[in-house]
Amino acid sequence: MKRFVIILMALALGLSVSAQRGRYSKGRKPVRTTQRVAPRPVTTIKTCPDDNHPHAIDLGLPSGTKWACCNVGASKPTAYGNYYAWGETSPKANYDFDTYKWSKSSYFYTKYCTDSESGWNGFTDGKEVLDLEDDAADANWGGEWRMPDYDDFEELIEHTTNKWVKNFNGAGVKGYLFTSKNSKQIFIPAAGICQDTLYGVGSEGDYWTSSLFTDGPSNACNLSFSSYDMNVEHGVWCRNRYDGLTVRPVHR
Repeated sequence: MKRFVIILMALALGLSVSAQRGRYSKGRKPVRTTQRVAPRPVTTIKTCPDDNHPHAIDLGLPSGTKWACCNVGASKPTAYGNYYAWGETSPKANYDFDTYKWSKSSYFYTKYCTDSESGWNGFTDGKEVLDLEDDAADANWGGEWRMPDYDDFEELIEHTTNKWVKNFNGAGVKGYLFTSKNSKQIFIPAAGICQDTLYGVGSEGDYWTSSLFTDGPSNACNLSFSSYDMNVEHGVWCRNRYDGLTVRPVHR
């Protein structure tokens, strides 16, 4: 009788331990009841499988356009990359009208000119979109990439959730994070603007489109953002073509 009681006590203890370890159902792993596992931290960039950038990121946009994970001249999403005047394909030391490739004396233009009063000796060509040979993305990354146009940036903003980030991935870099409905993301850093000096780094970002401002050849359209505002700038907010801005390509 004493031995029988000991066996019953042992069985009861075993059932108690089993209950603490988890419930079982046929064909399933145990469901924890007394121990909770902390959720894994969410990876901010969910689209780059390795460190060999750039990658084309499919944000599920209506047009099917895929965006690059980093800027032209950058080796990772948090790097600023190079600065380019609109229609130029190489960075330089100074960004002003005198050093601009498509300028001629006293603020006249020799390409991408829709106004004879702004063209050298009355020159016009009616071009409102960059030729591929003047596209910084195509020239530096090859024919699979191009600079976004005005509509590309508008689509990106309209079909993603975007927010200002102060410390992206712990790298200490500020900028905008765009998250799509399919949970894919791109981060665009606040790289500032380059003229006679570099300014606005960490407080604003300005990214060229391939689109000339339609009301005059002196400016080109760009995405512009800061911690308090973001839009595809058009009109008075378009940048001078000779300013040095960063480029975030799209995939063809």
